[in-house]
Amino acid sequence: MGFDGVIITDDMNMHAIADIFSVEDAMVKAVLAGVDILLVCSNIEIQHRAWNALLNAVTSGLIGEDLLTDSVRRISGLKCKYGLEL
Repeated sequence: MGFDGVIITDDMNMHAIADIFSVEDAMVKAVLAGVDILLVCSNIEIQHRAWNALLNAVTSGLIGEDLLTDSVRRISGLKCKYGLEL
């Protein structure tokens, strides 16, 4: 589609997602789909599970450095556009 802006999710533990995927699967799938900022707004245990899933996906090579670099570029560009410090 050609969109190169920052993509931010709603809470990844909302029923529309959580009823279909585990938070772990949802987080990894979202990053692989190009999401830059993932929100997990519920309890700390779910936040830890989400973080560990992403960490495991990165360390295993499932999520590549190129995806992370692209996300950092988009987020940094947005911050610069609005005069926010990096």
